[in-house]
Amino acid sequence: MAVDRDAWMKFYPSDWRGDEGLALCSYAARGLWVEMMCLAHKEGGYILLNGCQPSVKELARGTRGTPAEVTRLIAELARNKVLSITPEGTMFSRRIVRDAKRRETNQANGRHGGHPAITPKSVKPSVNRNDAERLTESVNTQKLEARSQNPENQIKSVSPEPLRVSVPAVLTFGTVGKAPEWGLSQPQIAEWSALYPGLDVLTECRKAAAWIGANPHRRKTSSGMLKFLVGWLNRSSDSARPSAPMRQPFHIAGPTRSEAWEVECGRLHGFDCAGPQEHAARMAQKAEAS
Repeated sequence: MAVDRDAWMKFYPSDWRGDEGLALCSYAARGLWVEMMCLAHKEGGYILLNGCQPSVKELARGTRGTPAEVTRLIAELARNKVLSITPEGTMFSRRIVRDAKRRETNQANGRHGGHPAITPKSVKPSVNRNDAERLTESVNTQKLEARSQNPENQIKSVSPEPLRVSVPAVLTFGTVGKAPEWGLSQPQIAEWSALYPGLDVLTECRKAAAWIGANPHRRKTSSGMLKFLVGWLNRSSDSARPSAPMRQPFHIAGPTRSEAWEVECGRLHGFDCAGPQEHAARMAQKAEAS
């Protein structure tokens, strides 16, 4: 996580304007990406809120948008490969992650005086103690720039540990192979929701998880889960499409009365009765009168 002194970040206008994927995005998607980069800068390049992967609603509040807008625009950014997603489902900015690792490397080197210091431990055993002390004293009086030019005095940069973010998946599926389960992330659901606008993607994925749970012998590998779910969504989308309406048979305009009481009503009352009860009452009154 970035510390308080990292209150600014580098911005590369030429890279921003020259990014082909970003150029394919709408104004709204590019505006959301700026907001997301500001969030990522605080977390070493990863889109997190308080150290955790945000939900769509939380990200919408944090970027001053609506959940529907954020879902659609994240799918657009992911489709054009502007943002990246870890296997755990965390979105991140590739450039900011590289800058953060480079900054941590420079800070680690800075703790050694800006450049790795030479100590008597680096002197070969064949040099006696007096020579080693004189060599150390001479080295300490050299300018920092002169020491940095000597290839023998340079050591490999300290590589920081990669940032590992443990984020719970929205939905997990049992799998076969090395990994016992596979997690479905919120960004993936957002991308599919944009591709299947008339489908409740999360509900369909839950149905797929229930089906896999009921058919353990049909489980897939972790690498095959995306293909399986895309096929499931395609079938669900096809079955949800409304069928073509049946053509109604052509009828001649006019009343089509077929029930017995309607026939009798038409013959005796000229279709004046509002229903079978009224017709029966009128017939009863007629019978009593006679």
